[in-house]
Amino acid sequence: MGRYFIFVVLLFFVFAASAQVGHGGKPMMHSGDHSSNTISGKNKITFPAPPQFSIAANFRDAEKGRPLRFAYPNFVELTPENSGNTSVLEDGRLLWQLRLSSPGAFSLNIIFDQFQLVPGDSVFI
Repeated sequence: MGRYFIFVVLLFFVFAASAQVGHGGKPMMHSGDHSSNTISGKNKITFPAPPQFSIAANFRDAEKGRPLRFAYPNFVELTPENSGNTSVLEDGRLLWQLRLSSPGAFSLNIIFDQFQLVPGDSVFI
């Protein structure tokens, strides 16, 4: 009985834990300009499809002491000046919209290298 109690308590903590601090809210959409909803040109960055490899080959590499392949890096420097759509909202705040895609990828991981927000700013991914 004691094992079940400990299991339930640990399970509760697993579901209660959060890796991200959230403050609620929703991403802003520029309501005055309907063209911002059209993602094309420099508003959309499409990365090449990741190289195809077999799962069996990945595990053979692991048996040889090599790590499993998790990702294929694409190093980029995306800023509001060189990509996406930047617009000024009615209250003077800036809105930067950018769509990233990679056909054939299972997921996209974004790493911010140089990134700073001032109080009141928000990021939605």
